[in-house]
Amino acid sequence: MIDINGIKVKNPFFIASGPIKYGRGYKIYENPISFMLYGLDYIKPELFGGAITKTLTLAPRRGHYRWYAPWQVLKKLDDGWANRFGWNNCGIDYFIRHEYPKVKNRLDNLIPSIGATKQPEEILEIIKKLNLIKVLAIELNISCPHVDITFRNDRKKLRELFIEAVKLSHYPLLVKIGPEDDAIIKAII
Repeated sequence: MIDINGIKVKNPFFIASGPIKYGRGYKIYENPISFMLYGLDYIKPELFGGAITKTLTLAPRRGHYRWYAPWQVLKKLDDGWANRFGWNNCGIDYFIRHEYPKVKNRLDNLIPSIGATKQPEEILEIIKKLNLIKVLAIELNISCPHVDITFRNDRKKLRELFIEAVKLSHYPLLVKIGPEDDAIIKAII
């Protein structure tokens, strides 16, 4: 067992947000790449230190992904891949009622990724809902460049959000940031 700042995990390897959807993986037409990794048993989320879900929002979001044109959300880079899914998700209430019960007895390392676009208070509402179930930690996704997060560069709002989120959450919080998210980094420090 490893302790990462209060988060006790089996090992330091985490599945990034998205490849396992909400803990169960994808159907082949939803995400062929993730299906190949998870559906054919190449990824076993229970063996990782943490299994991070797709980013969940207060209300369901359509995002950019379309099963009939998956290439529209993926771009090959020199050292990997980038995506622009745009947080397509079922919404936090659906996740808690329908997706979480399917994995709660199998994944003790589940880390829901959450986000909001207009109001940072939406993140606090989601945290209240996640406090009612058992998870390992919560990821705050405020870095997606393909989602218009209006408060992303507002250092004061971010700092207030982080302070309130820490007070409210029953679980450790992880903040997902990108390399160019200066305001986020300054709000944390």
